[in-house]
Amino acid sequence: MAPRPERGGVLEVRCRLELVNAQAEFAIDAVAAFSVGEPFELAKDLEQRFIDRIGITVLHPYLREALHSTATRLYVDTPMLSLRNPWRTTA
Repeated sequence: MAPRPERGGVLEVRCRLELVNAQAEFAIDAVAAFSVGEPFELAKDLEQRFIDRIGITVLHPYLREALHSTATRLYVDTPMLSLRNPWRTTA
């Protein structure tokens, strides 16, 4: 999970989910762009908190669905991910 370079008022968050089961190896990528309409800068600690709490939480359902639909199309066992973001930090 890494932020992409800021472009004006946009912060892009990219996630990659890699998972292996007995039948397949999966690599799922997703990107979310967050915009506030004007240029901004975030302190590194605040940026990381935003990524952990918001960015990954927003992307998790898309990663989960992509994993599920890919496994279904490949006719392999479907890895099950939590409905909620399991990587969310509490701090």
